[in-house]
Amino acid sequence: MTKPGDRVFAISHADDQEVHLFGRGVYEGDFETEVVLLGTIMEGHRNPRIKLDDGRTVWGYQCWWGPESQYDKVVGSRKVTIAELPDMEAMKAEIRRQTDEEVEE
Repeated sequence: MTKPGDRVFAISHADDQEVHLFGRGVYEGDFETEVVLLGTIMEGHRNPRIKLDDGRTVWGYQCWWGPESQYDKVVGSRKVTIAELPDMEAMKAEIRRQTDEEVEE
């Protein structure tokens, strides 16, 4: 079981040829966050938070993640490409804007 402070990796997506990696970092624990799924903002959900080595934060709902000790086994010989994190604040702002427009109509 992963504990706060453990080293982990986070993957955006992958196929047989390539892994799109957000990066490696530290599992900080589970925290409340707004989760964005299928164009809906769901508030008050606890979710794993990972602080990547480059300073970015990725949430468990945004990725596939696991202990760093399993990295080589998971990635294997596939090409690794660094993935960009989606701009969640911009996505949430757009969802709120669209919701406000629907309410006004």
